[in-house]
Amino acid sequence: MQTSLVTGGAGFIGSHLVEALLAAGRRVLVLDDLSTGSLANLERVRDHPHLQFFIDNINNERRVAELVEQADEVFHLAAVVGVRLVLDEPARTVATHIGPTELILRLVDARRKPLFIASTSEVYGKNPKLPLTEEDDLLLGPTSKGRWIYACSKALDEYLALSYYQRSGLPVVVGRFFNVVGPRQVGRYGMVVPRFVDQALAGGPLVVYDDGKQVRCFGHVADVVRGILDLMACSAAAGKVFNLGSDEAVTIRTLAERIARLVDPNLAIEHLPYARAYAPGFEDIRSRVPDLTRIRTTNHRLEAKPASAVNFGGIANRKWLRLPCHLRPKIHDGSVAQRSEIRGIGFQSCQPCVTGLESYPTAESRASSWQLHLWTLEERLPCPRDQASGSMIVWKPSAPSRCWRACGVASDTTWPITWSPFRGSCTSWRWKRASD
Repeated sequence: MQTSLVTGGAGFIGSHLVEALLAAGRRVLVLDDLSTGSLANLERVRDHPHLQFFIDNINNERRVAELVEQADEVFHLAAVVGVRLVLDEPARTVATHIGPTELILRLVDARRKPLFIASTSEVYGKNPKLPLTEEDDLLLGPTSKGRWIYACSKALDEYLALSYYQRSGLPVVVGRFFNVVGPRQVGRYGMVVPRFVDQALAGGPLVVYDDGKQVRCFGHVADVVRGILDLMACSAAAGKVFNLGSDEAVTIRTLAERIARLVDPNLAIEHLPYARAYAPGFEDIRSRVPDLTRIRTTNHRLEAKPASAVNFGGIANRKWLRLPCHLRPKIHDGSVAQRSEIRGIGFQSCQPCVTGLESYPTAESRASSWQLHLWTLEERLPCPRDQASGSMIVWKPSAPSRCWRACGVASDTTWPITWSPFRGSCTSWRWKRASD
């Protein structure tokens, strides 16, 4: 059995990668100090017989050497997370990035083991070109601005990785992550999507930094993980840098407006100068759009255009962002569902997204007016027990691992997903049709 080491495996992207590796039949070693990651992110696989978790610092050379020795391949995702943390702890940023990356490179080079190194679109800095290719210049600000220390340290990681490939042919791949969203992402480190969601669910206002005209692309974490795995399986990817994410652009103001509309059209949107949000003289990157030509042409499996997480199911609700198991009901008859006090967020290109439950619609006539489809979003597979037209699945608060059809079909059918609505009680939710 192949063994994979994932540093930062308890983080947002790392935990999804761990799940994907386990699903592929690999033994997985996870190294994470839990400074920004969480064991809750691995709740779904915590009892997996092929998972081993090590709580330790990435700077512990002895521990890293032991784990690299056991692994057949290494995915190095451990990093400082979020602009706020970078500004508050610049020395920690450098210590977390450069030294450990050099150590891992040295260890895997001696053993000729494939390595994936996670980088960031931040390395492009203030380069105004759109879209950005992997060969475009990196235009960073002055060293007196601590804001650029993250980008600089990640760029040095890339230089180190490529130098090992050029010197000894080490099979190393560098992935530059653009904005990624999905389950388990949190807003406490400045991530814009969960921050907007939290603000909207709290009744607003949604706080947009500066003028809101900054342009970003939000990729789904599932697409990013698929890209990582496919690149590592492709020999032609070795020694190259790849943009990873979506190339569907949206302004931050537009993003805030979309979230506000789905929660409450009357929610206020306020603007906050960077000087107040971070520090006087803070510089942000105005536009960041990737050119994905290289990744699409390197491996035919990556040619399909990834879905934009903003425009197609990338955000469903706060639980969707946080938990390993989640639901996204869809209305198939095309009717528009509205909520008087919606607590769920959804973006879809073709059908409205409805989330939540306030009271059980126990009457069969009520249930039959809905045609819902239960989805487990991480696999993007339909629940096999929700195929009957006119059926509806709700959750018993006393037994969240059981589902119940309000239409009376397959009562108490077991379905291995644990999910609970916000605020801990199903009684705080309600379905409401536009025609009601």
